[in-house]
Amino acid sequence: MGELLRLEHLTRNFGGFTAVSDLSFHVDEGEVLGLVGPNGAGKTTTFNLVTGFLKPTSGRVVFRGEDVTGLPPHQLARRGLVRTFQHTRVFAALSVEENVRVASHMRERGGPLRALFGAAPAEREALREHVAAVLQTVGLSGRRGDLAGGLAYGEQRVLEIALALAAAPRLLLLDEPFAGMNETESSRTMDLIHAIRAAGTTVLVIDHHMRTMARGCDRLVVVDYGVKLAEGEPEAVTNDERVIRAYMGASEELRAPQPVRGGPSGAGVVGGVSTPELQVGTADVLRFEGVSVSYGRVRALQDVDLRVGRGEIVALVGANGAGKTTALRAVSGLLALGSGRIELLGRPVAGLGPAARVRLGLAHCPEGREIFPRMSVRENLEMGVPVGPVDETVLEHVYELFPRLRERTWQSAGSLSGGEQQMLAIGRALMSSPQLLLLDEPTLGLAPLLAREVGEALLRLNDEGVSVLLVEQNAVLALAVAHRAYVLENGNIALSGPAAELREDDAIKRVYLGA
Repeated sequence: MGELLRLEHLTRNFGGFTAVSDLSFHVDEGEVLGLVGPNGAGKTTTFNLVTGFLKPTSGRVVFRGEDVTGLPPHQLARRGLVRTFQHTRVFAALSVEENVRVASHMRERGGPLRALFGAAPAEREALREHVAAVLQTVGLSGRRGDLAGGLAYGEQRVLEIALALAAAPRLLLLDEPFAGMNETESSRTMDLIHAIRAAGTTVLVIDHHMRTMARGCDRLVVVDYGVKLAEGEPEAVTNDERVIRAYMGASEELRAPQPVRGGPSGAGVVGGVSTPELQVGTADVLRFEGVSVSYGRVRALQDVDLRVGRGEIVALVGANGAGKTTALRAVSGLLALGSGRIELLGRPVAGLGPAARVRLGLAHCPEGREIFPRMSVRENLEMGVPVGPVDETVLEHVYELFPRLRERTWQSAGSLSGGEQQMLAIGRALMSSPQLLLLDEPTLGLAPLLAREVGEALLRLNDEGVSVLLVEQNAVLALAVAHRAYVLENGNIALSGPAAELREDDAIKRVYLGA
């Protein structure tokens, strides 16, 4: 087997941010190579560079011995380099067979005579046979007449692979083909990838579903922050300490959270807002009972039960796509429940919108910070006050938690570092004096030192009685600061228990890495 694709010192900068850095690897003809890494590792950017959707800042892409760096996607597709996309893209109003016929356009000749008189009978027959062969390969022959929009989600993902196969690729690049799939669907899709390889097509696949990738790929290349961490056979890669740290996170040792205690919560929320009717450790500030949430046909949460007690930090951890952000959005009222029940501070929240839940005592700090970059630090903090004037006592408390924000009060938020922006996002959430704080990936993209600062701030908040539901990819840090934890896997609770015990449990590693 010869070498089909080679990336040589590929680098891509977006302004001052380096998404892919000096990345080199190769794909041999006839293999299934997996490109894996945690959220934001640079996997899709790499695909976009290989397939011509982005041009590299430096480095080159060699395909079948030819330097194809920077060629547009349609020219690369004609050379046999074809991709799918992270989000399903099929023609919903066309039948399955019509979808594949549209995708087979590179097999058809153009010109004025063909436009006037149509394809010759032999050409039409060849196209019909080609479409039938593609549908047979992917197992959709029995659905050829069905509308694509009526297929189940997993079948639509398979149809998208069929569209790529219709272009007769030499190298097929699959972008997160297992996204939103359960274990059974993921296994079937990997079986399909092996069938495609057996039929003569080399496959390069990216995904964060490490368990499936480790089972089905011949080799794995792991990237993190755009840098290659490891390359080799799956067993060796999944046991590499650098890979484990990238997926599960790492942190300097943080002190354990204070034990949950009894007694009135008193001034246990930011700004000294007293809630004496709630007792620390004696009431749940949040409860899920059989909660299920779907995005169309994709089931993101399935019959989830969890609780956050007064004065607790509860971590919700798991691999990318496990359903963690969905859980927070369901609490905030940003997503409707398919079934089940959520109680906030002892009250069912069905029918309550996001603003009403904030007034109850909820604050949500979203993934990605979502600050207002052209506004000052002070103005961003003021946006966290739901109604009425700014409580200067609460503002002062935020500044005590994050002294850097005080130093940059009138600086534009967009000029802050990533860590400072995260502090600002948390501070803004605290301006409503919440009783329950939802934090979504607060250490995403932060250097270890800044991640530690965020962890210490959470512990200080909890010392004051604020309850926290923490979603984190960095499982090591999350389990260091939490009292209890739930581990999500494909929308289900796979593990739960005291955070200190889970931190030492090898089952956590299996959930993240399939090891």
